[in-house]
Amino acid sequence: MLRRLLIALVTLAAALAVVPEALAKGPVTSLEVCGSDGCASIAVPSRLKGPLGLEQLMMTGRAASETPTPAPFYRLRIGYGEGGALTLYYLRGGVVLRDQNWVVLSPRLGRAIDAAVAGQRPIVPELSSVRIDGHLVADPRAYAPLLRPLPMSPGTVDANVTGAVGIYVTTTTASPWGLGRVVFVLYDPRTRLVDIGGAVWVPPAAVRRAIQQDAGIAGPGKSGSGVVWAGGATVVAASAGVLLLGRRRRRGGGR
Repeated sequence: MLRRLLIALVTLAAALAVVPEALAKGPVTSLEVCGSDGCASIAVPSRLKGPLGLEQLMMTGRAASETPTPAPFYRLRIGYGEGGALTLYYLRGGVVLRDQNWVVLSPRLGRAIDAAVAGQRPIVPELSSVRIDGHLVADPRAYAPLLRPLPMSPGTVDANVTGAVGIYVTTTTASPWGLGRVVFVLYDPRTRLVDIGGAVWVPPAAVRRAIQQDAGIAGPGKSGSGVVWAGGATVVAASAGVLLLGRRRRRGGGR
């Protein structure tokens, strides 16, 4: 039941959040890439300065072949029309999060943005707290690898498997893998894999041990507890609200 509620709320939040983007139009007037130490301007390509500039930018590119692993990132600020502003998450290599989908920009634009961020430090989300079953864990630092590059797995994560663990990782800044500052992680003890941002990853052995200890579940092949959820519907709803507020602030140019 809670899994279905989570999916419904996230879907609703995404649908509401993308409406202003879909309606935004006009020539692109400025491009900036922002890291942890400031922003750098990028020359606006001439073809984006026309009346359909923003639409061309937003429609340019192809869908990423896979969801990127959690990693340091930048923010791409786009000025358009008469005072309009839009901010997207950006990863090196010309990859942006657009309307909840990861997209690879055109090679020319990707190279220009990468050149602009060459001398900038990326934004690195750091752990603030970790909750399992509504309780703070004793050593949140043990979960830090969940916010760093992880190997992808072709396996699956089952929310209904016995002992499945829902983990709420609160970060110091909003990231493209979470709802605002909350990154939801689902751990499947059967496969020993985690789901982050809708993709399945292989966590380090130390993280697996920390999850099993903090959730009070047994290792594979042993008798475990029931499904463990972190917080309940109230926290899920709050997370969806954070997503809406965060995206609206970013469209206004805020960090």
